[in-house]
Amino acid sequence: MPNDSQIEAAVAEDIVLLRIVGRGCFLNSRILKDFMENMLEKNYLQFIFDLSECLTMDSTFMGMLAGIAMKLHQKKEGTICLVNPNKQCYRLLSTLGLDQIMEIHSHFSNPSDISQDFKGIQSEKSYSKKEKLIHAIEAHKNLMKIDSQNKLKFENVINLLERDLEKYKSKNNENPDSQ
Repeated sequence: MPNDSQIEAAVAEDIVLLRIVGRGCFLNSRILKDFMENMLEKNYLQFIFDLSECLTMDSTFMGMLAGIAMKLHQKKEGTICLVNPNKQCYRLLSTLGLDQIMEIHSHFSNPSDISQDFKGIQSEKSYSKKEKLIHAIEAHKNLMKIDSQNKLKFENVINLLERDLEKYKSKNNENPDSQ
């Protein structure tokens, strides 16, 4: 599956602005997670996601967002705000309960003076199959934590991913309990 998506970021004072162009999906969610964790380490705590060009999001992407939002809630500081989602994205977000842990606004305009400062984010790291599986498992567990109804939706997904991880570890002679 080609990844024709792009995530762009700009920093304005103490706010990190992110723009999702195309799909928010498992292919780019790990890169975004690493970027956001890096920004948290630099004490950026306010994240605004412009979803006006986001076509759709998958559960891994939304679970990664949920994980970052939960981390901010634990710190009792910082926010994630999603703006300009299309109807499908809004439905996906609210169906999985993300509207309960982050702000979602239908209409928002970026300050014009920073729009040209957006730059694509990319990883210099290539993720192993094991890292991708662990990331997907964590993302889906995050969704289960924010809404009990998500347990029914993702229990089988997590079981399949965990089986794939065990097969990978077995094939590569790794301890099954190691992550």
